[in-house]
Amino acid sequence: MPARDAHQLLVLALVALGALVLEFVFDYSQAYLTSLMGQRVMGTSGRRSLRTSRGCRWHTSTGTPWAAS
Repeated sequence: MPARDAHQLLVLALVALGALVLEFVFDYSQAYLTSLMGQRVMGTSGRRSLRTSRGCRWHTSTGTPWAAS
């Protein structure tokens, strides 16, 4: 194999590796931001729940029971 082909192969391998790393970073960022926005929309970030001995959670701001999970 000529030396130039080895160099081009190395460059292409590094470009492919860089593309995989960027794809992972963007995919992870998308999943993180989607879950963060979903939590804000559902309102779970600011509300807390208490778990009783019967397995039923009570919503602390409204005082209403939630179904057991």
